[in-house]
Amino acid sequence: MPTRAKIFIGITAALGVAIVAISVWRWHSDDLLRFFCYLAIAIFASSLKVRLPGIDGTMSVNFLFILLGVLELSLPETLLIGCSAALVQCVWRTNQSTSLAKIAFNVFSNMANAIALAYFAYHRFILITGNRATLIMLVLASLIYFLANTLPVVGMLFLVFPFLPGRRCRHWSRGICKPARGLANLANGAARDLLGLSFLPNVSGAS
Repeated sequence: MPTRAKIFIGITAALGVAIVAISVWRWHSDDLLRFFCYLAIAIFASSLKVRLPGIDGTMSVNFLFILLGVLELSLPETLLIGCSAALVQCVWRTNQSTSLAKIAFNVFSNMANAIALAYFAYHRFILITGNRATLIMLVLASLIYFLANTLPVVGMLFLVFPFLPGRRCRHWSRGICKPARGLANLANGAARDLLGLSFLPNVSGAS
């Protein structure tokens, strides 16, 4: 692994560790039973992996439980659910050997930072707009989570494979952009229909 990639992992993982440590230090839970139920289901869902097109990697299907955590749980609870699920995904039934760098990148650089950004954005937006825009804010938080979870992976690809063949790179980037375009258009449509607002023009792109 190139030195620049190791530095990138170190910086982003250190930020994620700090976020998790501060959040756990301020731990609080309104319903421990609900938290442990979400945690157990999210860990189980982490074993259900979706193969990503064009790269040697997988994506878990625990996104729903992270959104439920953002909506219903505290930040420390949501972080523990997401990071535990990411850890299980890294070590459970993998076809390749798992390094500490890979675990740190997936758990802290990706998951912890993405959850923190989405959680902060959702609850900050709710304070501003009130409960009348809950659905819209949840969609926007989902978009923020998706981008924050994906952009570090894209950055690592270019750091590790700076001369990645153009066709393969474009093929994989389309797999990222299509869900992002869908979430953006969904949020914009909901805002226009419910609040009379328009955050951005509908996004389209060639497939």
